[in-house]
Amino acid sequence: MTNIPNFIDDYHLPPGEHECTFEDIETRFLSTEIRTKRWDSFIALLKRLNELKLIPEAVLVNGSFVTGRNEPGDVDFCALILPDTIRAALQTDDDHDIGGVQLFLNPDNQGAIRNLFGAHLL
Repeated sequence: MTNIPNFIDDYHLPPGEHECTFEDIETRFLSTEIRTKRWDSFIALLKRLNELKLIPEAVLVNGSFVTGRNEPGDVDFCALILPDTIRAALQTDDDHDIGGVQLFLNPDNQGAIRNLFGAHLL
């Protein structure tokens, strides 16, 4: 049983924020091969953020992935990454990691991130 409420119309969740774990999302929404593939790519993106020390305080998953759609195009999400976390992540001697941090934080790169990870960072 998850903390995610039932759909109100066989497609949409009730309005509002529904606090849950990633495991709750997996239990509820990984019902097709496409959904599992999208989720796995999203988790890879989160792992890369963590490797870069861009560890979010909170993550909001929304969009078509948390609806009744059988084949969502991506996982839309927002990640709350505090300014101090960003500054600390940039305090590295590894030019590749600095480039990675800058890639994720530049709004002009969102199309590339979606193409690489199947997730749309809002």
